Amino acid sequence: MHRTEGERIFLHIRKKRVHQAFHRNTSDRRQNPLNTNGFAMRGEKTMKFSLKFWIGIVLLTTNQPLGWGAMLACDAIAINKQDEFFFYLGIALYALSWGMLGLGALLAGPEGIRYSRLLLKKAWRRFALLFRGGKSKE
Repeated sequence: MHRTEGERIFLHIRKKRVHQAFHRNTSDRRQNPLNTNGFAMRGEKTMKFSLKFWIGIVLLTTNQPLGWGAMLACDAIAINKQDEFFFYLGIALYALSWGMLGLGALLAGPEGIRYSRLLLKKAWRRFALLFRGGKSKE
């Protein structure tokens, strides 16, 4: 795929901003973009999020495991029992997880989407560690 010089510059700047946003020093809680602990730097305000935001976060972080898990379980039951009902039930539950994704994105907004991606990334890493026997690559 051939990109123009302007597209390459735009993508480079975008990657740099995303990299800076996600790879801040997270050990220093004052630099946390979702600083809810009450310890803000001078001139900063702590962010208070509504119940709507947190419901959106829950929907965004649970839709992927629930959708894939329900489809996997229902398909396994359908194969075992030789019944098409469970196959279609799995598809319906997977489609419901997409609805959860959309509603969660509307409730949480852009900040919630970034935060839920971070939570999911951490959760999948921990899940992967279970299969490696708890040992990391490093």
